[in-house]
Amino acid sequence: MARRIHDLTIDSGRDAGKTFRITEKSPWDAEWWAVRALLAMGEAGVEVPENYQEAPLATFAQSGLKALMKVSPDRLKPLFDEMFECVQWVGPDRKVVRPLLESDIEDVKTLVQLREAVFKLHIGFFSDAEAPTSA
Repeated sequence: MARRIHDLTIDSGRDAGKTFRITEKSPWDAEWWAVRALLAMGEAGVEVPENYQEAPLATFAQSGLKALMKVSPDRLKPLFDEMFECVQWVGPDRKVVRPLLESDIEDVKTLVQLREAVFKLHIGFFSDAEAPTSA
């Protein structure tokens, strides 16, 4: 089965009209990201269930993205940077899809929207929230 893909078109701000493609990470990479995020949250005093090793992505889905805000910036930055490894820029004609460049994003709000979309694509199926569908 192919990895899930979600195209997000920004509807407001300086990046209005730009489209970004989010491709689901491999299960191995997604799980390792979740384990590191949970360990960082535990170090920051966020209550993490003891059995998080059994299903780290499910545990992270319960903890939520907001729990990461309690993590120190030096532990958070690599996790946040890694979220964008699965994001690509999509050209206006949708024929060109290339790796994301820092200059592709002009609005902080876009960063937040992309992080939320990456998060939902990877763990949305663990919650009642509707997960993005394939593009």
